[in-house]
Amino acid sequence: MSAWLWEPERINLFLFHPSRSAIREDRPWLQFRMALAVSGDDPAAQAERLAEQLTAGDPIGQGHERGGPGRRGGVADPRSLCGAR
Repeated sequence: MSAWLWEPERINLFLFHPSRSAIREDRPWLQFRMALAVSGDDPAAQAERLAEQLTAGDPIGQGHERGGPGRRGGVADPRSLCGAR
């Protein structure tokens, strides 16, 4: 997760598929980025809203592909990198 000074209204969550350990194990992987809106509202209410966003569905489908060696292979379904469907 990161928050950049020039984007105070957003935090960025980076997801790896199948997992970050695939990088060091030299297996195919993909990285996804989810940009989540934040505001000056009550932190507890925002945390609840963000948790709902993250658990509302498959985070891979909600994120935007950023890169990784699995990308070059034209993987249609990222779950195919780990044999899951």
